[in-house]
Parts: sequence; structure tokens; C-alpha cells
Amino acid sequence: PLLLFGLLAFAWGFDRYSLQGKYGTALARGVSRLLDRDLQREATAESASFLVGYVLGLPSMAFVPSANRALDMVEELGEQMERLLPQPARLVDRVLIWQFAPVAAEAQEYSDLLVSDPGLPVQMLRAARRKEATLGVDTLQGGWSPDEEELRLRWAYGEAKRLLKRYSGVRAQLQAQMAAGVSVGDCVVTIEEELRNQWAAV
Repeated sequence: PLLLFGLLAFAWGFDRYSLQGKYGTALARGVSRLLDRDLQREATAESASFLVGYVLGLPSMAFVPSANRALDMVEELGEQMERLLPQPARLVDRVLIWQFAPVAAEAQEYSDLLVSDPGLPVQMLRAARRKEATLGVDTLQGGWSPDEEELRLRWAYGEAKRLLKRYSGVRAQLQAQMAAGVSVGDCVVTIEEELRNQWAAV
């Protein structure tokens, strides 16, 4: 460790005084760009999750999707959401689409998945079936059968992609705002204004 520290110190000194810090500056810029890409990647996934959750009427849209959070939301607010949403509410399908939204957005923007988890929807669906009696929600609502799991997941992923394409401009604005650190309230205002403008143009 001491030898490594000495070599690093020598290299820094040589670069600083002999090369006017040229390589150190380039390294700092490279690290900065890497961090910026990570921030943009996170904002890409989070903006997709927020937008799709809001459009689908899910009160958990401000949180990063997880299997447990989704089940907690359905268990605590399922009956209320069933009354407020158009019938049939298809809560499980809505949650599946919401969980796939960050996956679809990240896959579209990047060649790999680092911040979104494509395994969450299937985990949630299987857990919902195990807890169906306590959830008080029909997990097969929408005409699905238990042996159509793969088809249902593909359908939910396709719906997530469709919504992101339809509202691509709104999602891009949300991504920029989230990367800048704006509040949840500001994100909601952005969605409302953009949706209002879209309806006004129809």
C-alpha cells in the first residue's frame, strides 16, 4: 500500500508540475461524465416510473417500484382504488405495467439494465397470487388464467412501452427535472400541464 501510494503521489506530482495537470484534468472530466451518465440513467428510469404510475392512477408513483411496495399499496388501498378507477380496475395489471416502465425506458435508452429490475413484475405477480385472500383483489382480473403468466408479462411490458412512446415528451421533461433535483410536486405539475395541453390540442 505504501509503495502504491508513493507511485500515485509521484504520478500526480509529475502530471501537476511537468504536464500542467493535463492528465489529471482529463481523468477528472472522465469521472464527471461517468457520474453524469449514471445520474441520467437513474433519471430515465425514475421519470418513466413516475409518469406511468401517475397516468395509471397509482398512488405509489413517486416511489421506485418494488414487489413489496406494490403489494402493500394494493393491500392498503385496493378497495379505495377499485372504487375510484374505471371498471374493471385491473389493479394487478396496472402495477405490472408500472413496474415494467423503468425497464422499458432504460432498455430503450441504453444497451443494458443497471438501475431497473425486469424480475420485479414476476415476483410481484407470484406473491400476489400467494396472498390473494388477504389482498382482497382478483389477481386474474382482465380475463387472465394462471397458465398465461408469460403472456401477461409480455403484454404488460408492451403496454409500458406504448405509454412511454405516447408521452415521450413529458417523460423527457420529467427526466431533466429529476436530474436537476426538483420536487415531487413540480413533477406532478409538469405532467398535469402537458396532459392538459395535449387534450386541448385534440
